[in-house]
Amino acid sequence: MAHRTVSFGASGTESFLIDDEITLDLLAGDRISLLLHSFAAETRISPSSFECISAPAFFATSTIDISANCPSLTAWDILRTIAIQCNAQIITNADGTYEMIPWTDWIESGTDVIILDNIIEDSVDIQIKPFSVEGAKSIRLQYKDNSDFLSTQFKELTNDTFGTKAIANTGTEFAKNELKIELPVATIPHNKIAFTNCPIPSFTDKDGKIMLGSPTILNSSAATGGMSWTLKSLFSSASTSYNTAPFTGNWQTVEGGFNQTDSNFGQSLSYYSSINYPSLNLYERYWKKYLEETYSEQSRELQIGIDLKLNQIDGLKFNEKFYYKNTLLRAVETAGVSLTSKQPASVTFMKRFIIFNIDRAPFWPYNILNSIVQWNDSLTNADLGDGSASNQTDLLNSANAYGFFYDAVKDVATQNGQILIT
Repeated sequence: MAHRTVSFGASGTESFLIDDEITLDLLAGDRISLLLHSFAAETRISPSSFECISAPAFFATSTIDISANCPSLTAWDILRTIAIQCNAQIITNADGTYEMIPWTDWIESGTDVIILDNIIEDSVDIQIKPFSVEGAKSIRLQYKDNSDFLSTQFKELTNDTFGTKAIANTGTEFAKNELKIELPVATIPHNKIAFTNCPIPSFTDKDGKIMLGSPTILNSSAATGGMSWTLKSLFSSASTSYNTAPFTGNWQTVEGGFNQTDSNFGQSLSYYSSINYPSLNLYERYWKKYLEETYSEQSRELQIGIDLKLNQIDGLKFNEKFYYKNTLLRAVETAGVSLTSKQPASVTFMKRFIIFNIDRAPFWPYNILNSIVQWNDSLTNADLGDGSASNQTDLLNSANAYGFFYDAVKDVATQNGQILIT
């Protein structure tokens, strides 16, 4: 509080012009009040005014220390984030540049076919074993923890970081390890702005104070949210009005939709509602095929001694299609390559396979309407609608297999009532 004392004469009417400058430390929204304490019978103040002559605002010539106000983030962190999100293979081009290709696209792009039956070394045994035994009992794909209020509340409720895909059990009986892949950046739950159709990230803690937090990725798309707002310039009277705001949520569209994309690894709570979660998250699009072939119960590792020329081994891209006994394989490692003799090279292969819908559950989901899961029969592909007229044991097993909530009262499966981390 600033104080100023003014002395008046003993009697009569006197006028004083008080022209004073006071320096105050103010924050946005602080109020300034004038308090007058007088022992006179009548005291009038006319006129009075306040003028802010200097404020800690950003000007065109201001020097801003960006790094002091942002969490640590390097160019390598950004590259790692993109690569891990899409499980990328980094390819060197002929011109010396590099290209990142999602594994799911890269492994299918190989056109070379090699039949192993005729080039296997006769005197060497073929070793086949479940790689998943040495692999992972559980798998976690996740973003970095964040310290904003919604992220911390989400973790308190679920014991998981927002955006996580957690596979608690790969189905391998003897495996003990956990495979954990974590991004160097965080994602953030969005909160809908009151009286609008527009979600927004809130970088505040539980007390409403702006927090520094972890480096946070905001995924944008062509979608917009409806909201009337105005931007005014600090340096002039210019202003611009808008009727929409950019959509930076994790979903492809504001309303979601089962066949839309989600930039989280797994399905998670979001700003909007508990219906129409997008099914095409990062796990489904980029990681599921690779992890199933490598760490599931059906995964198999083969070590084979093969007779390939040195230039053939040097030229391997590792997305060739190898066949042995009509089984499709992919090469993952070579060893024992001799530069001077014709000894066979030892090559490690992983079996490639497709897990069909019928191997997962009796039914598979193809859409969600008004929060109710719509099903197809896994064997015949017949449309079963909401499944209420189908075998309820099969519906229960299918709901559990795909991470939905089974409503035994209405005989349907729904996304309501649970957090979808499977």
